Order: sequence, then structure tokens, then C-alpha cells
Amino acid sequence: MLATTADGTLLTPENVRRLGCDAALLVHLLGTRGEPLTLTRILRLFTRGQRRHLLLRDRGCTYPGCTAPAAWTRAHHVHDWADGGPTDITNAALLCERHHTLVHRRRLWATVREHPDDHGTHVTWDLTPHSYDRHLDTLRHPPDDRASPAA
Repeated sequence: MLATTADGTLLTPENVRRLGCDAALLVHLLGTRGEPLTLTRILRLFTRGQRRHLLLRDRGCTYPGCTAPAAWTRAHHVHDWADGGPTDITNAALLCERHHTLVHRRRLWATVREHPDDHGTHVTWDLTPHSYDRHLDTLRHPPDDRASPAA
């Protein structure tokens, strides 16, 4: 995936994903001959109401061991918007700037629960490098639950 800014500056896929978390972007997909293929809606940020809910729910950075208060965090799409993830509190976790960058760099996945666990947390991070990619692959290619017919 290649992307550019309005002035033609090339952006890496990692930078595009990071911008997708934090900015309103207009995605304009071009074909090999420069023909427009897709013009998407503006990527929206979490609403003020959603952010308020996350501030109360997460109480700070959700990265394990981090003590950054909620006021120092940003709402992060666990399942990237660019990969089809919704802008919804069930797909959101608060992260401080340091851990937001780390999560993107290491491509980490988190599980967001409706109800807190025994420690009072709603978000659990899988700190295995590329856990995001493995989870995304599972979403794209779910295992076949049907038993194979007997021969």
C-alpha cells in the first residue's frame, strides 16, 4: 500500500495506519493508470460521548503496567479502521502516546470485554509481536466449523 499527502509526500503503511487512528482522512484509491477506483468517506474519530465513556471505562492507558492517566491518552481502534474495524467502544482502548506508537510498531491486538475481568479491566493486550496480523488473518479466514464428511 502506498499513500501520499496532498503535496505528494509518500507515506509508509505504518504511518497511514497511525494517521487513521488520529485524523480525518479522505482515502482516494487510484488504479494503475491513475483512474479513480474508490473515494471513501472521511475516517471519523471517536465522538466526544464515546471518549467520555472510554475515560470512565479504562481510567487510563490500557497497556499492561502503564500508569498514564486517562487525560494523557487517545482512543485507539483495536481493529484498525483501515482494515474494516468500526469506530465503536467495543473496538476501542485508551493508550498513551508511547504505547500507541508501540502497539502500532509491534502490531499488537487487544481483546475488549463488555464486562470487566477480576482486576476491573475491560481491555487485555496480546503482547506477542504481530498478534494483530494473526487475529486479522483469523477474521479474514475463519476456521471451518463443519466436520468433514466421513469417507
